[in-house]
Amino acid sequence: MAGRLGLSALVGLLCVLPTLFLVPQQYTARQTIMFPVAESDAASLAVSTTAFRAQVPEGGSLPILAYLTVLRSRRVLLLAAERAGVAQIYDLHSPNAVIGWMEESVAASLGSDRLLVVQVHTTGTPKGARLWDRAGQLDLAARQLAARLVLELVDATAEVADEIELDRSRANLLRMQERLATEERRLAALGQVERAGALPPIAAELESMHSILVDEAVKVDAQLSDARNEVQKLEASLRAARAATASQLAALHELPAEAPLLTAARAAYRAAQTAYDDLAARYGPENVRVIEAAAALRRAETDLQAQATQAADGRLGPEVELEISLAGARSLAAGLQRRRDELRAQATQLVGGLPAERQHKREAATQEDLVVALRRDVLQAEMNYLQSGVRWFVLDPAEVPLGPSAPSLSMAMLAAVLAAGATLALPWVLGQLRRWLSSPE
Repeated sequence: MAGRLGLSALVGLLCVLPTLFLVPQQYTARQTIMFPVAESDAASLAVSTTAFRAQVPEGGSLPILAYLTVLRSRRVLLLAAERAGVAQIYDLHSPNAVIGWMEESVAASLGSDRLLVVQVHTTGTPKGARLWDRAGQLDLAARQLAARLVLELVDATAEVADEIELDRSRANLLRMQERLATEERRLAALGQVERAGALPPIAAELESMHSILVDEAVKVDAQLSDARNEVQKLEASLRAARAATASQLAALHELPAEAPLLTAARAAYRAAQTAYDDLAARYGPENVRVIEAAAALRRAETDLQAQATQAADGRLGPEVELEISLAGARSLAAGLQRRRDELRAQATQLVGGLPAERQHKREAATQEDLVVALRRDVLQAEMNYLQSGVRWFVLDPAEVPLGPSAPSLSMAMLAAVLAAGATLALPWVLGQLRRWLSSPE
């Protein structure tokens, strides 16, 4: 019975030995960066540490996907591996080998609630190999590497993100400085013009032009009043002519047409022509609308003569000439009214306009305010440029949770199950072997 138990223990030990000397230990370190939802939907470069989690506060300009891309970049992987000493620990002789090892050992993913999870897996030595000093040192280095490498990855990501933010801030600062220099040159030019007194005396010219327009408007008002009086006189003459024509038409049924009727019609036309000549002399030949009215009278002369002839025949009266004269007078009055309105509008526009000196001073004040605002923005951009280079954080490796990974635990459990199964099955195997040896065949 004792021999059977000893043999079972020997078989179990043989089953456990591969797990002790052949299966290397694996270590896992993990770091979580939390990105809270900001008002601008962006993350800042400054990071504070809470327990085992690095928190990115609000106010920056790089989104969470930018950090994930930077973390997976070749530059960050090489920088973190160089600082952590990956090549010396695992005897890697080329950058490509280091990149390959980092890509296999480093995992970065986006979790729920805007979490960026960085996880590092390192491979140590088997537990039994730690009896030798070098194997124990390698296992300790691999264990410490997992904790140090995850911090170096986060730190290298912060540096590269800082450089990106610095480049953006530098470009923005240069653009603002160029705009500030341009606006300062413009402000200096405005000051030189004001000090040299090179501004033309536009205000005096505007006042003189305004007074001229006001005087002309007064004259046009007087002409318009005269024209309206003339229209009233012509309307009275027209009413008298219509009454005379009515009486003449009543007498035409009894009297034949005579030459004195034609003479009276022509006399009425000449009277109207004289009235318009007086209007033209009174308002001046330079008035375009008076000239147009006189031309209209000349064009209507032939028609008036024909109508006077018809009046001599007893069909029309002399009021035709007066109606045409009245239409011309009304046209002249309407033209004078429009001219007066135009003059008053121009005078009002001149009164409401600012002199050139006031406008220049207002422009200079606005330009000075713009330069002051730009200077303040440039100072703020310089402060942001200086502050954007602040490093994230430095964590003590002892604060990083470190322990065997899930694959190593499952491997140990499998080895223990196999050893127990072999120990239980060993008596049955030995009995079968003894029975086979004791058989006569």
